[in-house]
Amino acid sequence: MSLPRHLRTASAFIALIAAGCGLFGKTVTQQPCPRAGVIPEAATLTKFRPGPGRDLTDILFEVRFTNIQTTCKYDSKGVKVDLRLALVVERGPADRSRKAEFEYVVGIPRFQPLPEWKEAFAMKAEFPGGQRRVGLSDEVELRIPLPAGRSAADDEIVVGFQLTKDEIEFNRRRRKR
Repeated sequence: MSLPRHLRTASAFIALIAAGCGLFGKTVTQQPCPRAGVIPEAATLTKFRPGPGRDLTDILFEVRFTNIQTTCKYDSKGVKVDLRLALVVERGPADRSRKAEFEYVVGIPRFQPLPEWKEAFAMKAEFPGGQRRVGLSDEVELRIPLPAGRSAADDEIVVGFQLTKDEIEFNRRRRKR
């Protein structure tokens, strides 16, 4: 006799819960992910049109991170981290192309000063119709080598926009206000 569909689904769900709780002899241990956060000085990017102007009418676009999520999977060599980023891009008054191009970086400070401690990723946004704001998302897979028995909880993943010196100074002045 076959169980009705809703009872089969419930039975499968209970079996999954029981397996995760160790009722069948195997305990599933979830190891912690590294902390992930945005570098405060590189949390936003304000791109101005070329030239000396730096007021609101000179802004091409602004972009900021709105969310960062991580999931991890450990194996014998370390941990694989799936990093999911959410961003918002706002079109500025000086923009005529209806497009924004920028780069962000993801790094693991523990590996500094090795050149591969961070990697840059390019993104593009388009503003269709009269839209002034768009949401974007991106996913990055990181591999962090760990000695046996070590957790990634002590590691940190940092995210920020690839900025020029002038853009960093602009962000610093803005944060002081």
